[in-house]
Amino acid sequence: MKSKKIPWHRVLLAGILTVALMGCSRAESGQNTDAGQSTGGNAENTADAKGRYVETQLPTPEGFSGVGCIGRLQDGSLLLIDKKEGTKSSSDDGGKSWSTDTLTELKTLTDQDADITGTAIAPDGGIFISYILWEESTSEKTYPEKYIYLDADGTVHNAEFGLEGYNTSVMDSVITADGRVFVITNSYDVYELDVRQQTHQQLFTPDDMRDVGMYVCGNSLVVQNGQKAYFYNLESGELNTPDEVLNSFIGEQTEQKAGIAMCASDDKDGNQTLYLAAGGGIYGHVLGGSVMEQLADGALTNLGDPSKAPAWMSRNEDGSFLIFYRDGALCSYVYDPDISAVPEQLLTIYTLYDNETVRQAISCYRAENPDTFIRLEIGVSEANGVTANDAVKNLNTQLLAGKGPDMILLNGMPADAYIEKGILMDLSDFVAELSGNYFEGILKGYQSEEGIFILPFRFDVPLLTGNESWLSEISDLKSLADTAEAIADSPETEESVLGSYTAGELLEKLYLTSAGAWTSEDGNVNEDSLQEFLTQAKRIYGAEQKNLDEEELSNHQKMYEEFLAFYQDEQRAKDNLLSNGPQSAWQIERRQVLTAGILGSMSELNSILAVNRQMEGNTYRAFNGQSADVFSPSGLIGVSVNSENQELAMSWMETLLGTEVQSKDLEDGFPVNAEAFDSFAANPNPGSMEGAGLTDRDGNEISLDIVWPDDAEKKQFRDLIETLKVPAVTDDSLKEEIIAIGAQALTGEKEIEDCTQEIVQKISIHLQE
Repeated sequence: MKSKKIPWHRVLLAGILTVALMGCSRAESGQNTDAGQSTGGNAENTADAKGRYVETQLPTPEGFSGVGCIGRLQDGSLLLIDKKEGTKSSSDDGGKSWSTDTLTELKTLTDQDADITGTAIAPDGGIFISYILWEESTSEKTYPEKYIYLDADGTVHNAEFGLEGYNTSVMDSVITADGRVFVITNSYDVYELDVRQQTHQQLFTPDDMRDVGMYVCGNSLVVQNGQKAYFYNLESGELNTPDEVLNSFIGEQTEQKAGIAMCASDDKDGNQTLYLAAGGGIYGHVLGGSVMEQLADGALTNLGDPSKAPAWMSRNEDGSFLIFYRDGALCSYVYDPDISAVPEQLLTIYTLYDNETVRQAISCYRAENPDTFIRLEIGVSEANGVTANDAVKNLNTQLLAGKGPDMILLNGMPADAYIEKGILMDLSDFVAELSGNYFEGILKGYQSEEGIFILPFRFDVPLLTGNESWLSEISDLKSLADTAEAIADSPETEESVLGSYTAGELLEKLYLTSAGAWTSEDGNVNEDSLQEFLTQAKRIYGAEQKNLDEEELSNHQKMYEEFLAFYQDEQRAKDNLLSNGPQSAWQIERRQVLTAGILGSMSELNSILAVNRQMEGNTYRAFNGQSADVFSPSGLIGVSVNSENQELAMSWMETLLGTEVQSKDLEDGFPVNAEAFDSFAANPNPGSMEGAGLTDRDGNEISLDIVWPDDAEKKQFRDLIETLKVPAVTDDSLKEEIIAIGAQALTGEKEIEDCTQEIVQKISIHLQE
């Protein structure tokens, strides 16, 4: 299959959006959606409360690939299209049984290896298909998208509109009850298409797309962009007044990477109610109303599993719901007034920030243990407005009083202090009895003479990438500084060395593999090590700046501001600049010679390998600083010594570390479970290939093919993982202050010795608290 060639900056943004879209909906009210593929609730454990929606997974047609779209027809039956197999299946009993036939027009396209960009089902049974045949492309940079509309009576209509000069494709599509077709493109423009008359009209363009979802609700076309919902009146052709309560809810779901599906119904008084399926559960909202009413808790359903995002939902006349997930699962939700509102057993897990792997583990455990309710308590969220420091203080007050959660996610938390104060229990026996094969160096990375009080379950890999001739000279921080100066002094070098344009950016990278060397095992600050760090960092900063001019510095600042505007969070913008995958492209664009950062997903590894294949002599190796063999934990768990549910906590941790959870790539780190690595690293779309268009510093265009790593490339990366055993510092409470002080040493505002003393004092006070 040929690859789509798109500008690299669009690939970066697409990568960002892909993360934000993981499991996001492309659905419509009682209509259909394309499907290919949060948990924790805050429900109170009220023993006497009765009634909740009960989830039941329904069968799908035999041989269903899991990639398709579903719709409800006017007579109440369901129609399911398989986009890979080219079939259509119908059900007259609400999804309990199916009959399947070949959809000839779609089957012909799939046999030709066409890219089916969109499908939609009309209430009368009509079907819309958008597709690209790559062999018909007139050049590497244009590809004609074509369209088919099948009337319910089988009449076939073909069209080719040439939207935006053939440089666009459908991302989502819906059909109204009267057969009007609406699409949103990868340029985020909304169109109405008339395939019969071969005409099209651009309607509007949503702002700043972070998600994509289209629905038909009553007399409105609803388009949500991850921040708000646009209501386009199908009769007047105008946009209606925004619903601010709904918009706030949509923004929260996007922040949590939770997908959304919608449907609507009118009550006897003519008021329209929207129903939404999202990570937190099933919600109802009267348009223009002031509340989002939670009808079903996501923690008790598949909606809480970030790997099972809702794609489509429909409300039955009896008030029950059908939800179709992007992985092809179809579930019903029926209210049972007699069942307990919350299962009898309760386990609480505290996390400073939301965590998708934990959410998935909660959902998987719930499926096997329906009598257990696991409540995920999130300390810092957009909704509660609590700062990280206040959240940690509040938790500490509970823990020191012998109260608090059963389990704690220790990312960004003062884990060492918890161990010293005896708050965490020793997990040595649990680890010894744990079945399966794990990356031992990482699983036991926190082992000490006293025991194992912290367990990693996800991790990122610090990497250096670049030409082997340079990488072979680097083994620690000092040799990195030596090499950086040699690169900067080379007459062939026009760009930066590591792509760090500011002192703060550089220190973010170097902190990763050096901060652990600044304190000794007895808890004292190693002043010599800290001063050596600043000394070598200043040398590297000088090399970074040597070949940069004001224009390059200004352009980089503009790019960072774009990241900041997109994420609306300074730390997430910084994390993007620390990610090795996107930055690897800057090597091939000749904007930096080496890349230093962290790698946390297969998609990022794919990007690195694509660049390395094209740049002769390029490779990667572990990024060593003042510490070697470092891994960066992205998921850490501990159990409270005061928990009354320790046995239940151990049972849940077996699920967290098990192959089912660990094998899913949720873009939040690699699995500590070595048995799960092969599944984690498997190509989800065999035979597919992505492409990127880049422009180097001289204006030359470069095409980059991104293909999945082969077995040898996977083994090379896995072998590197096997060497990792030293955890990076995860307590970020002082990191910002240390970097701010250190930056003054690098830029020459203060002497290295003075900055060293200032940082030593900060760390010493922190260790005494």
